[in-house]
Amino acid sequence: MNQDIIIQAIKNAIPDAEVSILDPLNDGVHLQCVIIAPSLAEHSRVERQRIVNNSIKEYLDSGSLHALGIKIKTK
Repeated sequence: MNQDIIIQAIKNAIPDAEVSILDPLNDGVHLQCVIIAPSLAEHSRVERQRIVNNSIKEYLDSGSLHALGIKIKTK
C-alpha cells in the first residue's frame, strides 16, 4: 500500500498532524505509524485512536492495509 495515501487520509482527518510511517517487515501491509498532533490533546486516548482508525477505515476494510500499529503523541 502506498504510504502517502495513508498519510494523506490521516492528515485529512487531523490537519495539524505530523505523520511518519514505518514498514518494518517491508511488505507494505504491516505498517507502524507515529502521529504528532497537538489538536488531539483535548481527546482521550480512546477517542484519538478512534479518530485515526476512522480516517483509514476504508483501507483496513478493503484489506489493502492489513495492520497499522499506531502511536499518537500530542507534542
